[in-house]
Amino acid sequence: MATQEQLGEFHSTIGALEIGVACTIFLLGVLTMQSYYYYCRFCDDPPGVKWLVFVIWFLELTQTSTILHAVYEMTVTFFGDPSTLKHPPKSFILAQAFGAVSAALVQGYLAMRVYRVLKFSSVAIFCVILTLVRLVLGITITATAYHMPELEAYQRRIGWKLFVILHAVSLVNDVIVTGGLCFSLVRSKGKAYGKTTAVIDKLIVWTLQSGGITALCNLIIMIILLVKPFNFVWIGFCILDAKLYANAMMAILNSRAALRTELGVDNMPTASGVGTGPQTRTLDIKVSSVTQVVHDYEMHHVGSQKLSPIRHP
Repeated sequence: MATQEQLGEFHSTIGALEIGVACTIFLLGVLTMQSYYYYCRFCDDPPGVKWLVFVIWFLELTQTSTILHAVYEMTVTFFGDPSTLKHPPKSFILAQAFGAVSAALVQGYLAMRVYRVLKFSSVAIFCVILTLVRLVLGITITATAYHMPELEAYQRRIGWKLFVILHAVSLVNDVIVTGGLCFSLVRSKGKAYGKTTAVIDKLIVWTLQSGGITALCNLIIMIILLVKPFNFVWIGFCILDAKLYANAMMAILNSRAALRTELGVDNMPTASGVGTGPQTRTLDIKVSSVTQVVHDYEMHHVGSQKLSPIRHP
């Protein structure tokens, strides 16, 4: 049985983990609702985007399932055994891999948006490089921690340093993507008028909110790791990281419905930047020309009256 001192450690380990799990279940529910709304509302989006949404949702579901399994093992199967903090279930470590892949897919999608909006290939390529670095770090952390005899020893040696680098890379990527999209919107605002200006203002706010939340989460994780790297408080935020990325992407995709309503149009750009298929309206304009020949008198037409000559004085 655990001593009183060991039980006190559960507040900063198992307790922090359970709070994070409760929040991640809530965010998974929000993600599921957003995904359902997306498939109902944007059925004309490209198949690649639809598959991306499904893969991210499935990865998040899998990550949540593995974390729940780990929490059950640590709090029920091995209840009161403090050694579970040093030897957590393998599912606890595998959850990191699912979250890393999901977050990398979202950041890759956002890098594509930066390229389409800014047309700066160098900025987009740099964002893709940062995304790949984050993915490699996430897989590396999972692979090395999986084969370590004690998770605590691994964390004290190099684990917390790798996590700091991972979330620092994510923070820089978030700042570049958010800043690039806001710069493009502000630049476009100068050429807009009427309703378009209000829509651009709303897009800027949404971009700052979605990018700011993920950046803030990465910053909090870094600070906790630098201050107290050897407890599970940072893990409570870490398991939320991928869910925040996924929900931010779905909010971007679903926000097009509100923009359609505000602008009063049915056709808005799809997730790939192309107009929606069957909802696209075509305006046909016929132009006809009239040739008027004037001889020694002028002709005029008023209403339905007949044409009459006007004599010169």
